[in-house]
Amino acid sequence: MNFPRINTMTIEMHTGDVQRLRFVALNGSAAYFLAKDVGSLIGLRADDDGDYRSVLEQFGISFFDTIVSDQSGPIGSHALITEQDYKRLIAEAIKRLAVA
Repeated sequence: MNFPRINTMTIEMHTGDVQRLRFVALNGSAAYFLAKDVGSLIGLRADDDGDYRSVLEQFGISFFDTIVSDQSGPIGSHALITEQDYKRLIAEAIKRLAVA
């Protein structure tokens, strides 16, 4: 069985830190980001399984779960979000921080 394969974008921050942002390409072109990476990158609190499904639900961000694979094979189910939802998640997190 074929599962969507992870691609990785590496980002070198101006501080010298290096972050990775993983995504899968579905339907030939649409990029879906792993919520696990996005949530970690912007400092959100993870669920017990290390993903961010409850945060996504709290912010009203739509996502879907699917099994993804890396070069070694399937690595389990992950919450995937679109690029627009990735940007919305960042905006919602910033709004919450401004109020806190």
